[in-house]
Amino acid sequence: MAYNISLHTRKIVPPTIVPSRTVLAIMLMMAGAPPALAAAGSNAPGAADMTSVETIVVTANKRVENLQDFGGSADALSAADVQQMHIVSTTDVADLTPGVQVISPNTNSDNFFSIRGVSQNDFSEHQESPVAVYFDEVYMSQAAGTGGLLFDTERVEVLRGPQGTLFGRNATGGLVQYFSKPPTDDLEGYVTVGIGSYERTHLEGAVSGPVADHLDMRLSVAANYGNAWLKNTLANGKDPMNENAQAARLQALYKPTEDFSLRVILRGAKQNSRSGFYSELASYQDPTNHLLGRAVPGNVDVFGTCAGCDMAGYKNTDPFYTGSAAFLGHNRDSTGGATLIAKYSFDGLNLTSITDYSKFNKSYAEDSASTPIDEVHYFTHTNVSQESQEIRLDNGADGSLRWVAGFYYLHILGHYREGVTIGPVFGGPVAYDDPYNLTTTSYAPFAQFEYDILKSLTFTLGGRWSVEDKTYDFTSNILGSEDFTSPPLVSYAFNQALYGGLARLHKGDWSARAGLNWHVTDNVMTYITWNRGIKAGGFNAPLTGYNPGGGPGIDPSQFKFNEERISASELGIKSEFFNHRARLNADVFYYNYQGYQAFNFQGLTQIVFNTPAKISGGEIQASILPIDGLLVDLGASFLDATAKSVPLPDGSFADRRMSQAPKFSFLGRVKYDFVPSFGGNVSLETDFNWRTGVYYNISNAPSTYQPGFWLQNFHVDYTLPSGQWTLSAFVTNAFDKHYYNNMIDVSSLGFTQRVFGERRMFGFEATYNF
Repeated sequence: MAYNISLHTRKIVPPTIVPSRTVLAIMLMMAGAPPALAAAGSNAPGAADMTSVETIVVTANKRVENLQDFGGSADALSAADVQQMHIVSTTDVADLTPGVQVISPNTNSDNFFSIRGVSQNDFSEHQESPVAVYFDEVYMSQAAGTGGLLFDTERVEVLRGPQGTLFGRNATGGLVQYFSKPPTDDLEGYVTVGIGSYERTHLEGAVSGPVADHLDMRLSVAANYGNAWLKNTLANGKDPMNENAQAARLQALYKPTEDFSLRVILRGAKQNSRSGFYSELASYQDPTNHLLGRAVPGNVDVFGTCAGCDMAGYKNTDPFYTGSAAFLGHNRDSTGGATLIAKYSFDGLNLTSITDYSKFNKSYAEDSASTPIDEVHYFTHTNVSQESQEIRLDNGADGSLRWVAGFYYLHILGHYREGVTIGPVFGGPVAYDDPYNLTTTSYAPFAQFEYDILKSLTFTLGGRWSVEDKTYDFTSNILGSEDFTSPPLVSYAFNQALYGGLARLHKGDWSARAGLNWHVTDNVMTYITWNRGIKAGGFNAPLTGYNPGGGPGIDPSQFKFNEERISASELGIKSEFFNHRARLNADVFYYNYQGYQAFNFQGLTQIVFNTPAKISGGEIQASILPIDGLLVDLGASFLDATAKSVPLPDGSFADRRMSQAPKFSFLGRVKYDFVPSFGGNVSLETDFNWRTGVYYNISNAPSTYQPGFWLQNFHVDYTLPSGQWTLSAFVTNAFDKHYYNNMIDVSSLGFTQRVFGERRMFGFEATYNF
């Protein structure tokens, strides 16, 4: 078990409310089944019998293996971890893993993971992250599809470092993968009901079991509802950051023989919340510091409007968790898909096929300044379909030579639209309306071999050849109104017909992995690895488009950016001692980037550009059971992450700290399980994390600096003697630490956007397992 400092606390919302009352009634009736038909305690927290640290399994080599035998840096959360720590959001895992952060570029609209300082925080919807996200072995290309509810989960894994050999595309920073609980041969299930701060209500549940010979099914549902936890003094009293999300998953597992299985997963999720809300910081472009954004002093009239005011003459005096936005935005998104997983074993070989179709739809709008004045509004729309196919063959985990080989195909058809309106205070009304399309086709053969040179010495070698083909069609319309009703004053297009190869990307390149694992003893292993990873190039979607005659926007040559390549070396040790009552894992690493895809936002123009970068650091994690039932987990990370030759607003270049890369972070968990005199099991737990300050943009603008902070959560669980009922209470951000989850420098217009970190929240829940 591992933990981490994150840019936001975990959602305190206990798991979720079922969208259908009929389904809920059926689940509750089944929950009342007699013990002869029910598997009691199938989802309950473990009893107070901890006498050794938990065995952690990962699938980094496309097979299940003990983390202590895997030659690389990884972490995993079990189903019990997810339940006991009340993890209900896909991004909560960042709080629990050293070296991992999460950023939300547009409040809760999108989420990007950062692993060891490697991230992507361009808020344009079409950009793919260098930290890949997988659900049930399916790659999610869109950021809008990586957030949402986490429910009925079997396991969550985090793999650090380039994972380009077996997981392929766009995993130069690593990956996060989620595994849902599969259908079972026996009838089982659970129902969780919870209430929390701000009138949040939650229910989550699942029913699983056989429905016919050789056929099992599992239905899982979840939802969150609740009032807003931020206060808006305007916009007709509507407050932001409410909860309104639902999700469901239906699975069927057909297994006519021991050698063949067919698993179908149908999934859907949606949310509709009031979002796009910021705390405005009046800021200006500092002429003494490369025109980087700096906060306006409260007693200085920088813009000739008033002391401490922004360019529009507004001074933010609202208390924390409060704002004054005349227009309140929204975030409405829906995702859905179908996955078919077929497995067949023959002659000592295992054949796996994973076929998937996914859809992503999103509508988002915000008041970018979040003030009573008509300054800047932003919107984006997404309609994306994705098809993928992976087929692989392996020879199992036995024998001195183990191998896996396969082929991967991905096709993404994306239709996007984004825009911004500029009010009269900045010379408007004017609006930029930018519709664009991006079509991506990618395919890759891959293979990896592991050979036991000696019983204690294993050599790993793998490779992948990836081909990427992208076509881009972008239009920028400049309008003379803010309601988008007038015809364009000016319209520019960027596509193949006009710019040929500039609007198309076609490239093949290779990834590779080499490693050596040495089992010094049965309980101590050291490893050394080298990885070459790649992330495909792409295209920018600047809000202000481009103007061939000069003016705002970017030059046409800047639309395309090239792939990034990383050479990564890592040395680590994994050990268990004191009769498996203690575990100590540590690693150090060095990344050398060519063409790192860095993101910058200057004025109203966002752009990804290539630049060299170097990252070094390490992680250390320890778990110990000093006495039966008492678990202490500790983790720490160190990062030195530098991007080279970053362009600054005044036209100069300088080396800069990478965004989302705290130099130090420390986290931990203390959990005590015991059996009280009246029976059952009590679990007392606290987890905490701390990290040093970070910049939220690559230019290191002072207005985007978040100082270091400490967060702590508390949990109490009581499982009744029957093992079927568990009652829980918990609080997150227990000491109500005020911090920001993201900041965007718009100092050229007189302000910096600041996204509130989640405030202190309480929750109670009850779970019934059958």
